[in-house]
Amino acid sequence: MRTVYNIRKLDPQNIDKLVCLKGIIIRVGTIVPEMQQAVFECCKCKTQIPSSVIDGKIANPDFCDNCKSKNTFEIIHNKCEFWDKQHIKIQEVPESVPEGETPTTLHL
Repeated sequence: MRTVYNIRKLDPQNIDKLVCLKGIIIRVGTIVPEMQQAVFECCKCKTQIPSSVIDGKIANPDFCDNCKSKNTFEIIHNKCEFWDKQHIKIQEVPESVPEGETPTTLHL
């Protein structure tokens, strides 16, 4: 049996956990691809190097270990790994809002 959380009861211990919420979705954004891993190819020797994306920033390789060239890499978009991302705004259900208070919302 899973626990259904009230939006007002969420706290920092719920960060990075999958929780079940009861609420009303009031806004939905479009689905946007977000790069998780980039693949670069050396323009001289065609060596491919994967590179992680950390905090939305791609670590662009500066030096090719194979042909010893500098700044010869270009990104190969077709080989990069993407995840879908979507922003949603959820509001607590009216029956759980204390009288006289404004409903709590979350941006997910």
